[in-house]
Amino acid sequence: AIAGSSAPMGKLVCAMVQERGGKADSTVWCHGDRVPASEAAFANAIMGRCRELDDVHEGSPRLSIGHGGHINVMIVPAALAAVENSPQPVDGKSLITAIAIGGDLIARLRMAAGAAGRVGWEGPTVAPFGVAATVGKLLQFDPTLLANAMGAAYAHCCGNILSTSDGTWDVWLNAGMAARAGLIAAELAARGHQGAGSPLLGESGLYPLYFRGEYHQEALLSGLATEFESGNVSVKPYPSCKGTHRAIYTTLILM
Repeated sequence: AIAGSSAPMGKLVCAMVQERGGKADSTVWCHGDRVPASEAAFANAIMGRCRELDDVHEGSPRLSIGHGGHINVMIVPAALAAVENSPQPVDGKSLITAIAIGGDLIARLRMAAGAAGRVGWEGPTVAPFGVAATVGKLLQFDPTLLANAMGAAYAHCCGNILSTSDGTWDVWLNAGMAARAGLIAAELAARGHQGAGSPLLGESGLYPLYFRGEYHQEALLSGLATEFESGNVSVKPYPSCKGTHRAIYTTLILM
């Protein structure tokens, strides 16, 4: 995000949230302005993404499949925005736990879609669920509140991979939208929102609608609460799509 704060997309989004103003909840990193928590999460996630340095889920040793896509670039900005705006102090252990849970969920949700998980969608598409789980954990939601947050999160799921082929900036925008969406979903639930009861497997739920009916239960549920997919991420050594790294590495070795 420090690197991304000087990128054209980083500058653009920070200027936008600063000009929009609003309640001074959380900090826009590197710039220092305080804006509504959802807008801070939005801007900070985009700054974290737009230099192509954010981590990537590398696949699951548990399942010998992958990958879950980009993970913490949505989770961490939303978590820190929520913590900064929390009415109660949050200790480090609670923060780490919440981040681990949210990242685990994003990777599991995408892997559970099998091959369909990579047909037009990417990690940020399902990330509102993970972000809502992280924020809900930080704010100590009970199961009912968390379920309502998940319903609201599904209503916010969006994003696509078109910009990875046409070279535009929307691929970074997806991360900001996901971070903001999950945080808003949690806030709505805290205020009494009644969310969809079956956001994953309902008639028009995530898997029937977004993933063409493909659903692999083992990928989503096996090892739950004992094995965390959020641990299977790597930091990029090169600032580009992870799909290009083998070519970059090989070229450097040959040189």
